[in-house]
Amino acid sequence: MKKQLALGAAFACLALGVSGAAQAATTVVFTDNFDSPSSPGYSYGGTDTAGAVFGAGTGLQADGSAFNYVSAPSASQTAHIQSVGSFTETFGSLILGKTYTVSFMDAARSGYGVDGVTVSYNGNTIYTGTPASTAFNAVNSFTFVYDGSHHDLTIGGTTLQGNDAGSNALHDYNVAVDNFSISAVPEPATWALMLLGFGGLGVALRAGRKSQAAVAA
Repeated sequence: MKKQLALGAAFACLALGVSGAAQAATTVVFTDNFDSPSSPGYSYGGTDTAGAVFGAGTGLQADGSAFNYVSAPSASQTAHIQSVGSFTETFGSLILGKTYTVSFMDAARSGYGVDGVTVSYNGNTIYTGTPASTAFNAVNSFTFVYDGSHHDLTIGGTTLQGNDAGSNALHDYNVAVDNFSISAVPEPATWALMLLGFGGLGVALRAGRKSQAAVAA
């Protein structure tokens, strides 16, 4: 009985240790909710506290601004992009050669043309998509491998404003972006070890129950 308990405790420690490693592996390493500095109404250009640098046609906008986007999914501000404007997110040094997941939410502007979103790293496009609605109801996720050459991602619009035949006001294309984050992708070996740890714990517990049943009989 003591042997089974000791074995169970050992496997439990292994499972907890590996589970902690897996949790650390999925830790968010960068996030930007575009909530600081406060931007009453809307703005173009400038920077935010998390490190975003806004170019022409991009900036911050607050809930209730003239852009009339739905409320931000967190706090009360989002980034906004018009036409093919773009902004950059600068993050700290990551681990060379490691794969990271980028996630963000987007929403179209009611009554206006729907602008797509493109994300690029080191001059290469790693994501292109279009918001499904005027609500922040989906998370866009994709991965990239950090090659050490750049410490920033560029987020931009895809649709050039012009004299199209659409019915949107002033032929203006817009998109709002929020909850931008970068997370490390768990290594396959980490998950394998965690499963092994929990599997071993289960075996030890079952062996202990069988031993107790035999003693009781």
